[in-house]
Amino acid sequence: MTDSHAKPSAASSPGNVEVTMQGLCDVMGNFGVTLHTHEVEQPDAPEAMHAQVATANLNGYNMCFALMGGAFLVVRADRQLDIPSQEGDPVPYLACNQANAMEFGAKCCIFDRADNLLLRVERETIIGAGMNDQQLTQALRSSVDCTLLIQQRLEQAMQALRAAD
Repeated sequence: MTDSHAKPSAASSPGNVEVTMQGLCDVMGNFGVTLHTHEVEQPDAPEAMHAQVATANLNGYNMCFALMGGAFLVVRADRQLDIPSQEGDPVPYLACNQANAMEFGAKCCIFDRADNLLLRVERETIIGAGMNDQQLTQALRSSVDCTLLIQQRLEQAMQALRAAD
C-alpha cells in the first residue's frame, strides 16, 4: 500500500470537501486497488449509523472501507483463521489482547460466530470536517498500512505464543 508514486486526483482543491465513497474509490484507484461498493440499508437506524461500504482483497486480507454517517471512515482488515470456533483455542484471543494493550493505531478482535475464527483489525478516522485529496490519500494509506501491519504482528504473536507452549 505504501506507494510513493501514487498521486492525488487532479481535481484536488486546497479546501476540505465531504468525503464520499466515490472519493475513496478514486484515491484507492490511484494505488491500483479497485473497491467494490455495496448498498447497506438500515431503515430503522438513526442517520448517524447509516453506512456506505466498499470492499477489496489486499494481500489476502478482506478489506472493508465504511463511511459511517459522514463522520467516520472505518478501515478493516479481516482474516479467516484455520482454527474452528468451537475448538476453544486461547492463542488468538491472547494475541489480540496483547496487540490492543500495545498498539494504539487500531483495534483488534476475534469473531467466533462462524465455523472458523475471524481475526479483525480496524482503524477509525474522523472525517466530519471533510478532507482534501491529499489528506484523504494520507488517511487511507495510513489506515490500510496500519491494519495490515497489525495483522502481520498478530500472526507473529500467535506463533510466539504457540512456541512458548
